[in-house]
Amino acid sequence: MISATPMQQLNDDTPIIQSIDKLIQKKKQPNSRSLIHNKQPISSLPKYDKSMAATAIRKVDWICGDEEPMTSNPNRPFIVFVHIYKTAGSTLREFFANYANLCSKALMLLVGCTGVKSHVLKSTNNWDSCRLKYTIDGREHIQEHDEMGKDEDRVYPTVNSTIIQSNFDILTGHYRIGLLDSTPLNTKHVVFFRQPLERYVSSILYRAKEQSLHKKETIEDTAQFIKDRVYDSRKRGDYQESVFKYILTPTQAEETRKKKSSTAEKATIALDNLIHYNPIVGFTETFQDSMLILEQALLPNEFSSDEREELVEEMFDTYVGDVSDNTANTTASVNEEEGEGMFKHIDTFKNLSQMGSISTSSIVAELKKDDKFMSVITEFLKYEQMVADFALKMHRLQYDMLMMQSNEEDR
Repeated sequence: MISATPMQQLNDDTPIIQSIDKLIQKKKQPNSRSLIHNKQPISSLPKYDKSMAATAIRKVDWICGDEEPMTSNPNRPFIVFVHIYKTAGSTLREFFANYANLCSKALMLLVGCTGVKSHVLKSTNNWDSCRLKYTIDGREHIQEHDEMGKDEDRVYPTVNSTIIQSNFDILTGHYRIGLLDSTPLNTKHVVFFRQPLERYVSSILYRAKEQSLHKKETIEDTAQFIKDRVYDSRKRGDYQESVFKYILTPTQAEETRKKKSSTAEKATIALDNLIHYNPIVGFTETFQDSMLILEQALLPNEFSSDEREELVEEMFDTYVGDVSDNTANTTASVNEEEGEGMFKHIDTFKNLSQMGSISTSSIVAELKKDDKFMSVITEFLKYEQMVADFALKMHRLQYDMLMMQSNEEDR
């Protein structure tokens, strides 16, 4: 068991996480059209306790390296990594791919899958709205990706509930939580979050770089571009809702769209889902601690050989880093650029969704100089912040349970 230092506070560039209780008790201003305040109701927060945290980080019940597939067992363990946009997901995708190869498990990666309809998931129909990016079968040594030539025969050319249930152990990618609710699989969800301000800025920079949204490449001009977007959104009374593309189930997404539910109502449903699915919760800002939690859950009690166990532990050490080095702990992040090799380099915290020399941290620092704007964007992000705050409480409690179990094993 790897020993770890206690979880540290986030660095100074990370926004101070607002008290959820203060968000709930915050007095509303009489002008409902204000850029800063609204009258959307906020329900009470659900409860999350130590027993739930212990359940979330419980070891997966399978043999690492077992060449015999467990697919004949419809209630078998199944890992579901929900990749929320701009939360170090590229590195986590790579981590799960490495894990699948080393432990002889089968993995599928989906992208663009947040819009799949609930009735399709409950049928044997193909999920045509989803893009099957690649599959890895560590047992049969099969690796397929969507860039393979059209004339090549693919073992898994498409995706549906039957294919996943009959052939795979791990699902990763951009889709909604609860995607596999119609199957009998014993799913364990993994969800990584990021502080909403950083995630919002990072997403703007990424889209600007990819889609040439504007040609301004100074920190000041880019910050103004973001300010204009947020001011326009608040003038319309809009709130940032992108996290709900992942934390609302497909059925809930359809129902809230039909009912024209408020952002506050969606946030309440998202919080309830975090309790119901009880995922392993990680944070980009505490990447090393998050990987320690994953190590606890994904290092099973049984391996096919001592050599395989050593290889898997080596892989985790690569992603976790040196836990004895406090300077590399909670601010450790990852290289999100695609790369080759079994293990990619882990960098000191550095956001790579940037245009030229303009980084997320430099834009956030520029935005924080404007107190008036910070009040507006705090309101704009407040429901995503509420979900992130609650997820952080879950994350910290899961980490505390990990440390408690580690200390008991060391006695």
